Amino acid sequence: KGLRSTTIALLLLTVLQKSECRVQFSKASIYDEFDFKGENRVAIPECSNVARCAIFVSISKEAKYKEIYDKIQMSPAVARTWNYTLNQFAALRNAATKEIDPYFIVDGADNPSSETWIYNDNVDKVAAPLVLYAVDLSKDDFTPSVFDAADVLPGVSRGEIVTVISADPFTMIVDVDTSTVATVYMTGFDNAVVKGVSPDQCRSVLQNTVGENLSIQINGPIASIVFSDTQG
Repeated sequence: KGLRSTTIALLLLTVLQKSECRVQFSKASIYDEFDFKGENRVAIPECSNVARCAIFVSISKEAKYKEIYDKIQMSPAVARTWNYTLNQFAALRNAATKEIDPYFIVDGADNPSSETWIYNDNVDKVAAPLVLYAVDLSKDDFTPSVFDAADVLPGVSRGEIVTVISADPFTMIVDVDTSTVATVYMTGFDNAVVKGVSPDQCRSVLQNTVGENLSIQINGPIASIVFSDTQG
């Protein structure tokens, strides 16, 4: 069908991201560096006391931040018997498609704690550009494609919903065929809908006409594209 020839290109911009903080939805939250600055630890409720959740992370590629990312770590709430750093999160990539491989937390043997925390062990509790997208998947059995804007391959083509996260602002170019409509939401896939109303009643910010390509500058941490054959 027409979706097969839809492609996405992303260009990172060398401008500073606006100061933001946690954006909370009914099933997900989007965190950035300002959530971790000055904090000893930050709770991730979307991944606490739930049957299943997923975490997606984007960080800056600048080498000067590597040590900072190494000292921002997920650990159990009671005893820090293990740590998982932001650098490790950001390395979770599908080698062929460059999609982000989500870090799943499942209630049971794979989850040593009923609560999920991210600790900041940096001196003076500094942080660096980052996006952490946490989604409660307790009632969902699928995960759409999620990409880091810095890693998207030219001409990537994926399913009905594609989400892009980035620690840096970026420009997104969507090249569609003559039968495909692309609708852009400034949310994660949890609020990007093919049909109906999104769970948190989020509105789309842009939609093309059939056969028209899209180019949009994203000055936030996340965007999702819904592909369909009808306009909303």
